[in-house]
Amino acid sequence: EDLAKGWNQPAEIDPRLRLPGLNEFIPEDLSLRCDDEESKAAFDPEIDYREQHPDLIVDTPKLRMWHKMDRTFRVPKSSIRLQLTSPNIYRTPRTITLNRIFQKVLQDDLNSYVYDASVAGSNYRVSVAPSYYALSVSGYSEKLPHL
Repeated sequence: EDLAKGWNQPAEIDPRLRLPGLNEFIPEDLSLRCDDEESKAAFDPEIDYREQHPDLIVDTPKLRMWHKMDRTFRVPKSSIRLQLTSPNIYRTPRTITLNRIFQKVLQDDLNSYVYDASVAGSNYRVSVAPSYYALSVSGYSEKLPHL
C-alpha cells in the first residue's frame, strides 16, 4: 500500500522523464476521396476497379504522371512513387560511390524527421539504382504533403 501511495504522490520526479510533444502526422481527416461527390458521380458499379490500370494524366518528354483512385480497400491513405532518371548515376565507379553515399546520408538525415510520421502510419523509402533514384512515400492522405 505504501508503494502504491509513493507512485501516486512521488516526493520528486526525475526531470529527464517527460511526455513527447504532439505528433503532427496523426491525421484528423479520415474521409475517403472515393466518397467525394465528384468521385461518386464517376463510380460505375459494373466495373471491377481492381482490374483497372492507373490513368496517365501527364505525358511530356520530361514528366509522366499516373493516378488511380482506390475504390477497393477504402482506406484514407495515399501512395506516391517518384523515379528520377539520370544516365550519370552509375557512369563511373566514383559516381556509383558518391550516389550510394548520398542515399545513405539522406536516409540518415531524414530518420529523425520521419520518426513521428512512421509512428503515425506513414512510410518513406529512398533507393538508388543504376539509372534512377526511387522515392516512395505512403501514409494518410491528409498528412502526406507534410512528409
